[in-house]
Amino acid sequence: DHRAPILYLRSFTIDHQPVKVRPRGWTARLIGLSGVFPTLDEAVLDCAAPYGPVIAIGDPRDPVPPLGAARKFVGQKGDWQQVVADLANASQLIVMVVDSTEGVRWEVKHIVNHGHAAKTLFLASPSRTPAERAASLSEVAGLLGHPEPLPKDAIGVSPSKGGGIEVLKSPTTSGDAYAVVLNLRLQQEFGLKVKFPKRGGPAASAR
Repeated sequence: DHRAPILYLRSFTIDHQPVKVRPRGWTARLIGLSGVFPTLDEAVLDCAAPYGPVIAIGDPRDPVPPLGAARKFVGQKGDWQQVVADLANASQLIVMVVDSTEGVRWEVKHIVNHGHAAKTLFLASPSRTPAERAASLSEVAGLLGHPEPLPKDAIGVSPSKGGGIEVLKSPTTSGDAYAVVLNLRLQQEFGLKVKFPKRGGPAASAR
């Protein structure tokens, strides 16, 4: 696949965390089924794969990577920051799950400081409380020049083409909510035009 990749950045701690949703029918509620979606990793892959290969840095401590984005393993002593910088340069879109970990903070600042913010969707981590999600996205918004605090139902933020920011909100952090946010950003970036690789030749397009 020769298309430019879509880079998925996140804390390794959410790799195996399922994204839960409410049961969809009254029968499921009656018998107590909780309903569990795949991980956020798989949601990103499902939504973004039609536009290009989805890649991520692999956790060198994890012997069994989860289903989802293709992993590039750097190693515990590898220069992962340079790898992230190279992938960010090469990527047509970046999906960044913001968190308070040191590595994620470095990645967010690198994206903003090196001019990649315009092609980045910043998502709140589903593992955090509403207040923590709002705080992390507010910090990103501040780096983008918008210091006003964001509401607790914010789960995503991205720069708008008009120079402001778009705040994407949802009352839940369900798999459906993240899929809607991802698809809105992808369609905004690429329109409804989806490119599929053609065997033995350049990419074909379909609407």
